[in-house]
Amino acid sequence: MFLDNFADYLEPIILCPEPLLIAGDFNIHVDIHDHNDSVKFMDLLVSMGLVQHVNTPTHQRGHLLDLTITREADSLVHKPPISDCFLSDHCIVLCNLSLLKLSLTVREISYRKLKAIRLEAFKDDLELSDLCRNTPQTLDDLVACYNSTLTSILDKHAPLITKTVTVRAQVPWFNDDIKNEK
Repeated sequence: MFLDNFADYLEPIILCPEPLLIAGDFNIHVDIHDHNDSVKFMDLLVSMGLVQHVNTPTHQRGHLLDLTITREADSLVHKPPISDCFLSDHCIVLCNLSLLKLSLTVREISYRKLKAIRLEAFKDDLELSDLCRNTPQTLDDLVACYNSTLTSILDKHAPLITKTVTVRAQVPWFNDDIKNEK
């Protein structure tokens, strides 16, 4: 039953464009090459274009149960994994991976702290402005007065702040549902 469920699990994952790494205790003795489950498991990996990289025993009884699996085309595993010390009946599997770090881009953003504006002081400055005291003659003069007055009052009460930020690529698991919950 595990092999059928694992195949169903793999089908959508192997189509994702991101590099694929599956690691863990599979409890399948892949070191016994004529074991029925081992043969089926390894055939499944080959049929999906996957490769298992661990070559040394990972269990106290000398079997290979803890696996590191990648796409054959990804070339993620730099060197074959090694089995290290035993913390339980399984040992630690250490692996060097070849991962490319995406270059980050920086961008300048501008914003105002509008919530910090004291409304009474803002209203007072607006009442004392040319917009409320002098009536411009033409529509163009009125628009120019409106724009310059509000910009100068806004600059006084909530100055424009420019900040450099690093733009990071969105991780594939962060979707709109998670964003809404956050």
